[in-house]
Amino acid sequence: MKVLENFADWREEISVQVLAPNRLRVGRKTAALGLLWQPVRPQTSLRDQAGMAGGQGSEFDLAASFGAKQLGFGMKSEGLGAGMLAGASLFDADSLGGTWLATFPLDTGRLWWIVAMRDAKIYEDRVLFDAAEARATLVKSLDAPGWGKIIAPSEWNIEKSEQLGLSKIISFRHASRLRLVDRRFQTGTTMLLAAIVAVALAYAWLQLSRYLAEERLRKEAFERARKSTSSELPWNSVPKIADFVFACMQEMDSVAVIPPGWTLQPLTCRWSGEEAWLDAGWRRKSGRIPYLREMVENRTGLRVGLSGNGESASLSMPIDAPVETANADPWPARRIETVLRERFQTLGLDLKMTARVVPPSISGSGDGSMRVHNRHDIGIATSVAINEYARLLSDVPALVPESLVFRPQTRVWLLNARAYHAELRPTGIQ
Repeated sequence: MKVLENFADWREEISVQVLAPNRLRVGRKTAALGLLWQPVRPQTSLRDQAGMAGGQGSEFDLAASFGAKQLGFGMKSEGLGAGMLAGASLFDADSLGGTWLATFPLDTGRLWWIVAMRDAKIYEDRVLFDAAEARATLVKSLDAPGWGKIIAPSEWNIEKSEQLGLSKIISFRHASRLRLVDRRFQTGTTMLLAAIVAVALAYAWLQLSRYLAEERLRKEAFERARKSTSSELPWNSVPKIADFVFACMQEMDSVAVIPPGWTLQPLTCRWSGEEAWLDAGWRRKSGRIPYLREMVENRTGLRVGLSGNGESASLSMPIDAPVETANADPWPARRIETVLRERFQTLGLDLKMTARVVPPSISGSGDGSMRVHNRHDIGIATSVAINEYARLLSDVPALVPESLVFRPQTRVWLLNARAYHAELRPTGIQ
């Protein structure tokens, strides 16, 4: 859908297409609209300036510089990404000057982009969904004196205005790009966790000497059990826990778009036993289905499925989580309990762990036709550094990831996994 254009003088134009209410395709590049522009605060980190721009609980995680005096802030959760151009920085200063006001109709007039510059600084950068509201906003801005150029649709009859299309006045010469705001050390939590994890892993390595005798006996018992059964080990050909979490977080980031008028539901990444899948959902408040479909398809290449009443939408997609053949034997139950509880308690971190043991009453005849594997079910809930928690489990053999859930409303991660025991029980269950 091309932006409306009306040019008096013709020259080579840059193609402009609407990708989403807050994004344009300009030539071969993507431009972000509707950034929050703030003056640069000297001697203040970019991370702190992002926090100041949004206040308490700010989610600004992208920023673009304009000259040396302004920063524009945006969010990945709204479909923006590092490397995108800041749309308000794309105008030809030679033809427009340093002080101008403009309203451009997008998507055949269903969206309106108001952008303005005063004294070579970005004064306005907003996207509206109503022509009347866009005109009223432009008229109100005219109260400020000294506009060198005013651009508006001719039918609005704005005095001293002219109608120009985006394609003729865009320039990449002074364009700025969005970059990530480094929020990793905002509270110091991640830095502390990284240091603690390193100490914990070193500590765990030293404790191996305590289990050398038990390790030898366990390996002998396990080898005998493995030779006597033809069933496939449940921890064979599964992703490592850290690889599973990393792959899930990457795909969650790509699918976590929030079109206007839609609410993102919890994102669930799960291991099906053969491959990993990501499930996403949206609930409608006042938004329109075409924008949801367009935003999701632009990010994932997939189409969302809609409910019968059109009030909710969902998407399931396989993700690439590399699997590995088991090359280490499971720990005995006692070691799983001792190592993990001591490790997490030492770090002051929460860990939910429940033993699942097959009762003797169903232990079966022992003919080796089928084996039931005892295990511990592990659950972790955290609002920060879920990848660091995953690394705390990365040295546990026979560990199978079950699911990773992200709840956007509370910003909480839920990680579930199974740690299988060394002991195997033969059963008569068919």
